[in-house]
Amino acid sequence: MIDGILKAMSRLAPGFLIASSTLDDDLFGKSVVLLVSHDDAGAFGWIINGPPLMSFKNLVAATGRDYSRGEDLPSIPVQKGGPVKNEQVWLLYPTDSLEDESQDEVEVAPGIEACTSTDLLDRLAQGLDLPQVRAVAGYSSWGPGQLESEISRGDWLPGPPSPKLVFRRERSKLWLAAYAEVGTSPFAFSTKKIGRA
Repeated sequence: MIDGILKAMSRLAPGFLIASSTLDDDLFGKSVVLLVSHDDAGAFGWIINGPPLMSFKNLVAATGRDYSRGEDLPSIPVQKGGPVKNEQVWLLYPTDSLEDESQDEVEVAPGIEACTSTDLLDRLAQGLDLPQVRAVAGYSSWGPGQLESEISRGDWLPGPPSPKLVFRRERSKLWLAAYAEVGTSPFAFSTKKIGRA
């Protein structure tokens, strides 16, 4: 399933969408989206600094899985990746950080792997050390032409993908760090006229 969603990557994907300071939205305000698919049919990605929804321990308990680590389960939050299919959890982690490939593992951007595999969830619950994993529930999507329209309106600043930002732990600082990564600031971006995507 994941292969079908992620195959058509073009133009803006893979890359980042950094929300404009003028984007007034409860979910997308000050967000950074890892965009992994973009074509004539629309776009797909995950908010990587979304609000935490639950702990990894709660996720394991909610899926009814056995685990042997007890209180030593990874201390990562499961964050909101977008408004669509919040029951679906994606695990993002650096390329080559697993010795054995996980089922459904796909490189979504240079240096960034993603999967929805319950096998990997089990391995994490039973002791696999994967320190840079990020868990997101749900995803963000745009219909044909919708994202281009939002970019033209100045809602988003596109940028290249960066594993360093995806796996950065300080969620509250990630939006400003994303602007710094592309060499500008929210104020400077919001005062420029944005061209068409």
